[in-house]
Amino acid sequence: MIERILLVSDDEALRRQVEQCLLPRWQVAREPSLEAAQQTLNREPFDLVIADGQLPDGSGAHLLDNLKAVPGQPILLVVFSPAAAASAAECVRRGAFGFLLKPVLPEQFEVLLHQTENFRRLSGVAQFLAETGSAELFGRSRALEELRSQARKLARTEASVLIQGEPGAGKRFLARAIHSLSPRAETPLLEVDCASLSEGRIEGLLFGDSSCSAESPVGVLELAHGGAVMLAEIGALPLAAQARLLRTLETRKLERPGSRSPAPLTARVMATTSRDLPAMVERKKFQEGLFHALHVCSVRVPPLRERPEDIPLLVERFCEASARRYGRGLPTISSACWEALQDHEWPGNVRELQDTIERAMLRCPGGILEPAHLNGRIGEFGAAAPGPLGRDAETLDEAEMRHILAVLARCNDNRTHAARRLGISLRTLRNKLRESRLPNAAAPDEATAARPARGNQPLVSEGGMRP
Repeated sequence: MIERILLVSDDEALRRQVEQCLLPRWQVAREPSLEAAQQTLNREPFDLVIADGQLPDGSGAHLLDNLKAVPGQPILLVVFSPAAAASAAECVRRGAFGFLLKPVLPEQFEVLLHQTENFRRLSGVAQFLAETGSAELFGRSRALEELRSQARKLARTEASVLIQGEPGAGKRFLARAIHSLSPRAETPLLEVDCASLSEGRIEGLLFGDSSCSAESPVGVLELAHGGAVMLAEIGALPLAAQARLLRTLETRKLERPGSRSPAPLTARVMATTSRDLPAMVERKKFQEGLFHALHVCSVRVPPLRERPEDIPLLVERFCEASARRYGRGLPTISSACWEALQDHEWPGNVRELQDTIERAMLRCPGGILEPAHLNGRIGEFGAAAPGPLGRDAETLDEAEMRHILAVLARCNDNRTHAARRLGISLRTLRNKLRESRLPNAAAPDEATAARPARGNQPLVSEGGMRP
């Protein structure tokens, strides 16, 4: 929001008119010339600059080019005399937010300030999303352009949405983007992390719990009245909760705990998953009806390996962010390092790339990033590995096992993902590893293997912003 305003004018009548509209609601600083205003802007942050079109050393429009380099990029309003209306229009075409004509009328000024505040607020939201989440969907590849087009189309509908993709690909951010582009953008988006909740808590959180001490306990689906609910990792939802959610989506009614009168479901439901839901349906681990109800509008976030042309853009972005965070200069990336980054398949997607670049920046003592500064596995993928027995020739079984181990390494030892990449079942992969007599060949629990690490995240958050 607008907090600090700089008024640039040597016209006492104009200054009195503007200050009468601004004080005491806003803090106002005053400068009589362009030179003095530029010195103040370089020294202090401002949200809005109101400049006279006629100043002793030029026009307020001359501030336009300089404001682009000022921290925070304050918005510019220019005040002209009625005879200079053509100059005012040209100033807006060049980038000024708006203009006023002398004498300044309080009613017109109030309307323009209200529009300026709204623009400033929306710009702040866009900047927040760009700095925090959009890196996951940052790039110019054709795959991302198609995804953005799908998101715009889905935003115009009221249907439930299923967002599929690998861990770290940007599913949550896509759900937030769809909500922010929809007619419900001004309403809350509540997020529920299904993978981090116990079976006993999930139903109470979604549908309400009559055992709560509150007089009218309501669940998230009712709490998001008129807004949207995003169910992250819906594949982890227990079967009982799946059946209840399906019934809610079909009837568009919420059964209230301890009440005979159901409440209407007015929230839009979006869900994300990194699991193979059709396979879970076949194994009776996921409700077929719920899958079809969510799959009416479905979108898949492409993994990073399917858009390698975006890797250089992301690497540069993450290098710049780390350089600012740790107060370092931008490094030069060696050709060998670029080759290693391009050869890696990034099973952890953009999240893995971001972590890798940040660690590399911390490990790099000088100004050149080399493969040695990356995660040890990344630089090894492009090189040919020797046979397991150290001989020049290897059997077909040995070659197969070497390939399996390489894929496992690329998947960070996640056997569910490795089996999918190899085109075999998890049971077949377990048997092959067991037959190889490798230590610790017993496969971990499938659900645990498929579940990405979460850390201490809140169960529900509004608008995706964690406290």
